[in-house]
Amino acid sequence: MKARVGLAFQDTLIYVAAGPAWANSTLDVGSRLGGVPTVVSESAYRSGIAVATGVEHMFTPNWVGRGQIQYSDFGTQHLEIGTDGFGQQTSIVEATVGLAYKF
Repeated sequence: MKARVGLAFQDTLIYVAAGPAWANSTLDVGSRLGGVPTVVSESAYRSGIAVATGVEHMFTPNWVGRGQIQYSDFGTQHLEIGTDGFGQQTSIVEATVGLAYKF
């Protein structure tokens, strides 16, 4: 779910969008505690923010082409093993293209 605002130039829309994002993130860390190999794992649902920019163009009254680049940031996930702490920054950049037919 994102809010979108843009400018239309004849048959082309250029826009920016932003909104909340959710993801399931898993952090696995391997260590030797007391000489024993140990793997600690933590999985968590994380909330963040997504921002995007894109363009849509109407080729004909029925055909619309679109492209979008989106960046999502979910912050840092922390994991403690004994006295050691580990962190993982989770972010995603994705590009999408599409073609739609309007009936």
